Amino acid sequence: MKLVMTFVLLLASTGPALARDPVKFVYFDNFAPYSWKENNRMRGIFIDVVDEVIRTGMEIPVIHEGYPWRRAQKMVEANAADAFITVPTPRRREYTLISPEPVTTIAMTVFTSAKNNKLQEILKIRFVSDLKAFTAVDYIGNGWAR
Repeated sequence: MKLVMTFVLLLASTGPALARDPVKFVYFDNFAPYSWKENNRMRGIFIDVVDEVIRTGMEIPVIHEGYPWRRAQKMVEANAADAFITVPTPRRREYTLISPEPVTTIAMTVFTSAKNNKLQEILKIRFVSDLKAFTAVDYIGNGWAR
């Protein structure tokens, strides 16, 4: 399965206002190699893309901040941050404008122990619905596992 990660923006205004004020991007602070906090500074692929496109290409100042993922999403929804990079979902479409251009695509992969006694069953997984028979580990704020 491939997930398309896109810029998801909540912008109160456009045009010249963006040139004056920095755009505040929030990220999951523990999602390497895409976004993580190191020495109190955000690093990763998402940060590099935003800097290249928004800061360099569009000459708009950018602030990068990292939080637990659920909190970052709530910040955009509450208009306490301007944007994040994530998978467009029906719920996020309720409170964001979504870029038509993907930032990246990610192949989602199931990982398990080679000694798992359900290995043969796991190897037969073809659809997300096939995962319902198993226990999955996920991070708080990621709706995918639901």
